[in-house]
Amino acid sequence: MRRAHCVAGEVIGGQFSSFTQVGACNAVAFFRAANADIRFGLLRVPSPGTARDGQECLTTRSFALIDQDQSDNVTTEYLADQNGETAQDTAANRRALHGSSVLFNGSDNGLLDLFVDPALGCQPWKVPNLADRGAPTTGLPLDELQAAMWAGARGNPPAIVPLNDPMTLDDNGNFNTDKTNTYRSIMDMPPLPLGESPQAYCSDMEQIQGKRLQQDVNLLIRTPGPLPAAADNLFTFLAMRLQQSFMNLNCNNFGMTNDVSTTVNSNGVVVAACFRQFFGPVTVGLGNPMARQAVCPATTN
Repeated sequence: MRRAHCVAGEVIGGQFSSFTQVGACNAVAFFRAANADIRFGLLRVPSPGTARDGQECLTTRSFALIDQDQSDNVTTEYLADQNGETAQDTAANRRALHGSSVLFNGSDNGLLDLFVDPALGCQPWKVPNLADRGAPTTGLPLDELQAAMWAGARGNPPAIVPLNDPMTLDDNGNFNTDKTNTYRSIMDMPPLPLGESPQAYCSDMEQIQGKRLQQDVNLLIRTPGPLPAAADNLFTFLAMRLQQSFMNLNCNNFGMTNDVSTTVNSNGVVVAACFRQFFGPVTVGLGNPMARQAVCPATTN
């Protein structure tokens, strides 16, 4: 991995500490070249645009979208057949693996490009896929370049991987500046001290995301989420994810209370979400069935 200029963690005290599920090869060089092209006008990064709610479309660095470990998932989809064979999801492979199922990661980049953008009426940045005869495709590098340019452009601060991101803690669970900066470097993010403190990150995530979810409830609640076995629609999935992110970032250590609560049915599927701070929807529809109920009951039939 190292000989191929791949980065999947940081050496701390002589021991390798992994990012767990993330690795990148030649990422720093790629982003350096891409950013040079942007500066010289050779590469144009499109604006995310405006959503159906009249607000900006989201990026992978929007506090209205991020979770406890932002920017850690590719958008590539795969095919899997009954014999255990897998391949990239291309037109040629779909013909070869007829009847196969599609595999994808439903968080962060894939969540934005495949689920949230369509629900909000937004379009992810796409370029020709060299593996699929030039068919337009999304990609983590595209998301990060777009986020670097446009996140925070309309007032909200950009979300940049914080010290309390579980992927960047050392193996004893402590904050580590070197590991955080190494992770940031492979995602085209500036090093510390730029970005927010762990406390500010938790606060902005809770306040900005909780508000936007409630404002967009009518766009999200009628849209399927990426994990139907975990949450029954995109709204409840995002609320569940926000609730869990608060816990995974240990935001309670900063004297905060989790603003989101959820209800699961007898099968353990999240079917309702409640918020301590109420905001009304900004698009037409019935709204959140649990509106103005600050705390949800834990389970329901």
